[in-house]
Amino acid sequence: MKQRKGTILFICLLICLMAFSAFFIWKNLHPTYYLSFATLETNDNDDDNSTLNVYYYNLEDDKAEKVFSTTYCSSYPAAVYDAKNQYVYYSDKCLENNVNNANDKVVRYDCKTKTSQVIIKDLNCINDIYIRNNGTLIIVAKKNTESTIRPYVYQLSDHTITPLDINGDMCFASNYDPYTAEFVFCGYSEKEYRDMLDLYNNTDFDDSNDFYEKQKDFNIENRIYTWKDQVILFTSLKAGNIPVIVKNDDRVLYGKIDGFYSEQTQFNEYSDGKTKSIALDDSIIGLVSLKDDRLICISSNKGWEGLYHYNLSKKTFDKTYFFDSDEQIYSVRLIKN
Repeated sequence: MKQRKGTILFICLLICLMAFSAFFIWKNLHPTYYLSFATLETNDNDDDNSTLNVYYYNLEDDKAEKVFSTTYCSSYPAAVYDAKNQYVYYSDKCLENNVNNANDKVVRYDCKTKTSQVIIKDLNCINDIYIRNNGTLIIVAKKNTESTIRPYVYQLSDHTITPLDINGDMCFASNYDPYTAEFVFCGYSEKEYRDMLDLYNNTDFDDSNDFYEKQKDFNIENRIYTWKDQVILFTSLKAGNIPVIVKNDDRVLYGKIDGFYSEQTQFNEYSDGKTKSIALDDSIIGLVSLKDDRLICISSNKGWEGLYHYNLSKKTFDKTYFFDSDEQIYSVRLIKN
């Protein structure tokens, strides 16, 4: 009788184990994603009195939820929400005797306990914060008094921070693709940029047409890198800079500006070793995620910004994720659950 009970118990445990394994396999084959984004809300038309809001958008429920707010005080409004652990990582200014010093800091806010902890305090000009699929952070910033902005990888387990080596290039646009777990970013020589800027400032333009037509004369080499296990030079091109970029598999969509002034960003697509110009809606100013013909982007119309789904084939906005006329959108991330 005892042996029979033991056999039944073993079979029940085996069934539970098989069910758990099947669920685990199914979850890995059908991952879900969410959007994390920050907004800057200016109070009473006072730029010195702004609020940084962080939102979580569940793509399964089509619902945005504000998870965090704080007084804005940093070089740039960079923030990201880790839904798995219910943490918000955001940039803030370091204070010494209640006075700002040169550095920013990265703060981790625990939404469960409502407590904050400074995890990094020796970075400056923090431009972006990303969460990788494995939970580590990528932070685009400067280290202490260095002049070059570059990506840093921060390991939460041992608190080590390591720069990605891009041969001294200044990092500009960047993005993380959770579908492929690949980080894409752009870089250019800081010296080449300064030399070209000097040439630009000492050039006489005949008229406004001459000014616009000659912008391409001031383009420099911009390199597009990828990183997953190692840094790889993906491609390079001539441009003033590349302010926005997104990548999925071997396809890159980016916006470039010629020279030092442009009325509008020019969008290009690079795939199979070839570059082609593509026409996007004139209002698109930010690229978030790319998958087939589905583009998540930021659009601005008369200064009012929204977060949208854009169909590349139809050239139409098919879905609105977020819009509030009182809030500007920053740091939008698509993150794997």
